[in-house]
Amino acid sequence: MNIVDFWKNINYNEKPFIHPEDNSIIKSQSYAFKGLHDLLNDQFWTDEGVFHTDLFPIPYAGKLDTAKIFILLLNPGFTLSEYNSEESSSEFRKALRDNLSQQHLDPDFPFMFLNPELLWHSGGQYWLSKLKDLILFIKNSRQISYVEAISSVSKSVAILELIPYHSTKFTRVGSLSKIASAQKMKTYVHSVLTDRLNRNEICIICTRKSKFWELPEHENAIIYQGSECRSASLSMNSRAFSTMTRFVH
Repeated sequence: MNIVDFWKNINYNEKPFIHPEDNSIIKSQSYAFKGLHDLLNDQFWTDEGVFHTDLFPIPYAGKLDTAKIFILLLNPGFTLSEYNSEESSSEFRKALRDNLSQQHLDPDFPFMFLNPELLWHSGGQYWLSKLKDLILFIKNSRQISYVEAISSVSKSVAILELIPYHSTKFTRVGSLSKIASAQKMKTYVHSVLTDRLNRNEICIICTRKSKFWELPEHENAIIYQGSECRSASLSMNSRAFSTMTRFVH
């Protein structure tokens, strides 16, 4: 079973959105959303270890079979706006589901967080900021418009999360890296992506908890260490930047 097939086994019509193979561990550490008023009055949600599983999980984003720059992360973050985004925008919910199924992705902006129609979302703002130097490099080096450069980067980038559930912060990697979804993601990286890496088809940028990803040494595998992990920078001053420029569509 590949990573996309694995995520077809989740029920997107019933909260919480937890993969059935993760349920026994994750459900006990989840926050049930009952509205922003209740959330703000409930101290439980501020616990950095609490997962917001009434939000769609994001194990990956981008077009996995054609992306060339894979950025390895820990887990999706959380802001108060996340609940409003998913509840009020049918367009955003559809983009999340299309991303998980890897079907009906926007051909020009398959990495949904660089889709100009979704840049209002906190994830869009985050990734536009993270990748702004790469976008500007492509714009200037190819002498194309800013939107065309965003499209090129969106076609090239995919992100992978070790843990797919949202939280404010996350530090308990050791115990949770054994959950089924995390193991499935590591298997995907070690089988599918490592093969593509060895054929020099892709680059991998490991920004968080490299020892849990257990990546092989390779000139196109950039593994952040120490302070690099804290900032997870992808700017022109980062070690990853020159490698990423070589793999943009």
